[in-house]
Order: sequence, then C-alpha cells, then structure tokens
Amino acid sequence: MLAYEAADEAGKSVAESILGEAGASYLSTFMTAYSAVMLAYLAIQLVYACEEEEISLMAKKELSSCTYLGSWCAQYVTVGISPSICIEKRKGYCCYNSPLSRIIQEQVRTQLGMGFGSAENPICGGIPVEDIQNIDWTKVNLDEWLGILAQNDVLPGPDDINLDLLTGTGSSLNLADDPSADDARLNSFERAKVRFEGNNIDDIRHQLLDSTTGYKGEPSTP
Repeated sequence: MLAYEAADEAGKSVAESILGEAGASYLSTFMTAYSAVMLAYLAIQLVYACEEEEISLMAKKELSSCTYLGSWCAQYVTVGISPSICIEKRKGYCCYNSPLSRIIQEQVRTQLGMGFGSAENPICGGIPVEDIQNIDWTKVNLDEWLGILAQNDVLPGPDDINLDLLTGTGSSLNLADDPSADDARLNSFERAKVRFEGNNIDDIRHQLLDSTTGYKGEPSTP
C-alpha cells in the first residue's frame, strides 16, 4: 500500500508539472471514468464471452453499416407437456464496410430482384459483375447518405467545391505544407496552362489531324 501511494503521488506530481493542477485534476477524473468503463467492458466479456466478430457487429450497427434481417429462435426448451419455449433468440444482419456501401446494396438489390436471404441464413455477398450493367444508377436514392453527412457537418457546400480544393492545394494529393510554396500543387486549370505554355494549339491540332487522317491542313499563324 505504501509503495502504491508513493507511486500514485509521484504520478500526480508529474501530471501537475506537465498539465497544471486543473489539468491534472481533469486527467484524474477522466482516468477514473475510463477505468470504470474498462471494468464494465471486461465484465461483459467475462459474462457473455463476446467474440471478436460480435464486437465488430456492435460497432458496425452503431455506424449504420448493417441491414437488419429479422430474428429467429436459436434454442427451444420443452417443460412437461407444455409447448416449447424459446430461451435463446438471435438477430440476423448483413453488415458492410460503410453506411454508403450498405445503402447502395439495399437500393441495388431491390432493382435487381435480389434479396438478403433470411435472418438465419443471410446472403450478404457483393453484386455479381454481370449484373452491374443492369443497374439504373439514376434510381439509386442516396438521401440517407446525404443526411448522415449533413448530420455530422461533413456535407460539402458551395464553398467546399472549387478547383483548388478538389484538384489543387486543398487536394489530398498536395504534399506541400504551405499552399504558397513553390512545390504546392496547382489546380487542374493552372496545370493545363503550364503544359500548353509556349505551344500553338492550332498547330498541334493540325499535326494530330495530319498524323491520323492524312489530311494536310493549313497551319495557323501564331
């Protein structure tokens, strides 16, 4: 106990020196709450023996990435002459990597006349390649996906859609930390201007026409 208290006091001193008294107090409260959550999580694992795939299912359900297929009785028990009683009921889902994947699956399967199977025997595979050409994408309703983006404040607005953000300094392909740096990524329009700088577009067009059709056009005057 003495060693524990000494270590605890030493930890508080270090936390206070780094975060200050208020920060150390907040950290202590946070760690207490975190410890309680982890103990509860451990208790659930000990009592229910959750498998990794069941934990993954819970996470995907919270992310709206699963289609609920219904429930079924997995185990019955009969007592005397009374009717069988269901003592274990299970639920069936088809889960995907994202809410968008799940929404597209639901929309496309309806079009193609494909189902998800039953709760007990789900059919959660991908769309066959030969059926993709039969999808009418104009009928795929993505309102739910747009609602999820809006709810989480990540739905792009007019100010988020421009060439610089999509293809230039705001693009994930831009490796420069400073947008004004010489090596900053130019947007697609600026890159096209650089490529054609010093070239006469009409001359290039005539050269391509000559090489592909044999037609000898008159080059333009720069």
